[in-house]
Amino acid sequence: MKSLGTEKFWQAYHKLPPGIKESARATHQKFLQNPAHPSLQLERLRSDPRFWSVRVTRDYRAIAQRFEGDVWVWAWIGSHKEFDRQFPT
Repeated sequence: MKSLGTEKFWQAYHKLPPGIKESARATHQKFLQNPAHPSLQLERLRSDPRFWSVRVTRDYRAIAQRFEGDVWVWAWIGSHKEFDRQFPT
């Protein structure tokens, strides 16, 4: 598996509070070890099935697009409130 972040993802990541950044790093490590881990709540977006959502914390999510060869490109990270606004169901 290959995991990359877009420039937009990294810009959003750097604006996160320190504790959320730490949770995001831990979530990413768990994702690399087992993307199907139940705590990640990995699911396709209903609004755009090309993208997948992962739970970072109870209040934060990250979005990635999966490509051939098991390449994941992380495109967005933010609060669940922002998630609901940007990715309506």
